[in-house]
Amino acid sequence: MAAASVKVSGNLSIKDENGVVQNDSGTDDISVEISLLNEQQDVIKSNRSQLLGSVGLDGSRHGFSDQLSASGAAFVVVHIAKPGYTDFARRFEFAETIELSAELLELPEARISAAEAQTISGVTVNGFNVSVSDNSLGETGNALGEELSVFIPQSALPAGTDSLNVRMKAYDPTQPEEAAFFPGAYEDSDGNKLLSIAFNYADITTDTGVSLRQVAQKTRSERIKAQKSGRQQKTQAADPVVINRLVPEESCNSLAVMGDSDKSLDGFQIPVYTYNPTSGLWDLLGQGSLFDEAGQIIPADFKSFACSSVSYTLEIKVTNEIFISNWWNLDYPLVFEEPQTVCANLKLLDEGGLPLVGAYAYVSDDDNDRSFSASSFVTDAQGQLKVSLVRLNNDDTDSSANLSVYSVVDGTLLQKPIELSTAACANTAPVVPVTLSIPARCTLEGKLLNPDSAPFSDGLIIAYPENGDEFIYSGSYAYTKADGTYAMNLFCAQDYRILDYTSWVSEYLSDPGLTKQPLANVNNIKGADEIVDDGKKVQFKDLTVSLKPWGFVYVAGDDNSLLEIDLYYSGKNFPVVYSFDVIDTRTSQVIKHFEGTVEENAFESFGAMRSATVSIKHEVPIPPANEYLYYSIKGEVIDGKNTKGVLQGWIFNSSNIE
Repeated sequence: MAAASVKVSGNLSIKDENGVVQNDSGTDDISVEISLLNEQQDVIKSNRSQLLGSVGLDGSRHGFSDQLSASGAAFVVVHIAKPGYTDFARRFEFAETIELSAELLELPEARISAAEAQTISGVTVNGFNVSVSDNSLGETGNALGEELSVFIPQSALPAGTDSLNVRMKAYDPTQPEEAAFFPGAYEDSDGNKLLSIAFNYADITTDTGVSLRQVAQKTRSERIKAQKSGRQQKTQAADPVVINRLVPEESCNSLAVMGDSDKSLDGFQIPVYTYNPTSGLWDLLGQGSLFDEAGQIIPADFKSFACSSVSYTLEIKVTNEIFISNWWNLDYPLVFEEPQTVCANLKLLDEGGLPLVGAYAYVSDDDNDRSFSASSFVTDAQGQLKVSLVRLNNDDTDSSANLSVYSVVDGTLLQKPIELSTAACANTAPVVPVTLSIPARCTLEGKLLNPDSAPFSDGLIIAYPENGDEFIYSGSYAYTKADGTYAMNLFCAQDYRILDYTSWVSEYLSDPGLTKQPLANVNNIKGADEIVDDGKKVQFKDLTVSLKPWGFVYVAGDDNSLLEIDLYYSGKNFPVVYSFDVIDTRTSQVIKHFEGTVEENAFESFGAMRSATVSIKHEVPIPPANEYLYYSIKGEVIDGKNTKGVLQGWIFNSSNIE
């Protein structure tokens, strides 16, 4: 089976609790992981990708792009995380191109001390109790009226826990702005499509910094070990964690249609799921019982929900293993004897008529009645989108839906009304064009060559706006193919600097600026760096990649006794030789010289770039603490064909850095 390849790219914004973009939150602690899964849900390829830096000149958005290949790939799972923020998690059926506009939202934080509180059913919990409502987070004594309340008994936590640090948020899946945070697919691990009633995120640590995820993983490990050995666990089972979740009013309307989910239990039951970040699917955790605002359990056969005047709260009793995942979800599996499917066959276009390839879309009912399920989709290589949803009641003929697409230009939520039908489910159904408010784009094509004029494959080409516009479309990233060619979409009639990323990092230490990069503008005027410009497409001049090796030297080790040399090289001419002087910045005198040779097997690949780290003991006198003296590094790196690059760095006492 031939390997299939997917390109995943997009823009990432980081926002505070109020949804305001943070330009100074830092990106070093952001992880971007992209995985390919086969039909059996096994991970067959996974990459940790690097952010490409800001794609907005105001620093408000950050680009990411990666390309993965594997035989038998059927699904793509994307996970982006930053401590203190909600995750961005998505699962897609395999597609050649996926473009995303991702957001990480800062979570409110509260420190919770032990206290006594009462759940909606009247259960008294002595432990740590927290509620969130309208983004306000704090201790709770009673769950009534709160969006989300979590009651954690002392017995479910490590001994000696005095307080908890809690970050938590409740989401309403009927609101497109909040549904955009829904992680993974609307599907469980048994293959059932899901109807989300409410979903939530929680990140909780003890006062000693131990994550409840770690506590839960230990509990699960001990339980599984005891089960496998056929013995009982020595420790007594902890009291249950109790979760109370207010059912959003719009979701409440679905309860009468979907009904009680477990006839073997007393009262009206709704399933509860936790998110599996590996598969991007949801695992059934158990059932929750529904109560009214008076604390009375709702009977299993109840149908007369007064959603606009009465609040309904689901109470869930689980072990602390629920904290293995940050996300949990109230869902109905859509299992019907005779399911009726309604569809739409769409083609998403920008204002210039160019297809939106790999665009992420969410389709839901356009009113509060929820006549059919909701789900997310990705457009194919032609910009087409095959929407398929399940009716919740076959007697309900409402087919009006809302299409939501997050623009990867600026993160704006774009919405359009669409109509669903059973006829559109046929393979021969006509395609309906949908034009979104995204400016017209044109095409740039070109080729990247090695210094010997051979094609350079897997090279990353980035288009960067020259005229100060804040955002660029994520289609302005492209990887070169085996023949060195690339193609990307740009906004028409706008200046872009075309940056060969491999050359840029190779030359970075000697010339970190972008101003010398060649210029492109698809405007029907042939520029100096363009071969052809017909106003719709530019054939750009061939670019020749720079294969200079380069590196950086810094102090390492707890006692500052090591020098570490990070070397980077995209060529094939090994070995690589480094040499550098340590220079006293006060006197400009050379106080130490180092040199060495690094063979090819010491380098690891990431994309077209390779890197190696060399650690060496040194006898350079380290500046004493509290003295801001440092030594500079000046040197060079040379490959096997005498191509020279820069090696630089500094030596200082790391304790002087606050």
